[in-house]
Amino acid sequence: MNFVLPDIGLADQLDYMLRAAIVGVLPWELALFTNNPTFSQATVWADMTEATFTGYSRVTLTRATWTAATIISGRAVSTWDTVPVQWTCTGSPQTIYGAAILEPVSNKVRKAEKFASPVVQAVGGILQFLPRWTYTTEPNP
Repeated sequence: MNFVLPDIGLADQLDYMLRAAIVGVLPWELALFTNNPTFSQATVWADMTEATFTGYSRVTLTRATWTAATIISGRAVSTWDTVPVQWTCTGSPQTIYGAAILEPVSNKVRKAEKFASPVVQAVGGILQFLPRWTYTTEPNP
């Protein structure tokens, strides 16, 4: 038997995972990667190569900044803030293939995604990315 989370359950659980203040749980980090990995259930941060262009640094995703989950087409959706994170390349151009959300220190991958197409981050180039989390369950047959 499959459990099905009604919309209110989906939104509440996503809010708890992303937004709730939990003692001892550090905020996750947003990182960019420069290689083109093949993702699977076994994906780890070592499968990705972190960006190093001048002007890049990881972004701490504070829990309070995630938006309240809303239901869109039967899925709970939240974004980190309402405006994209922005990096400006001031040197050392690189091609960026995607972004990952990681636990700090351990670098455990919580979410990874490739961009629709790689972004060539040339000197003076601006890369914007709005972290978005979608959560759902399978329908009960």
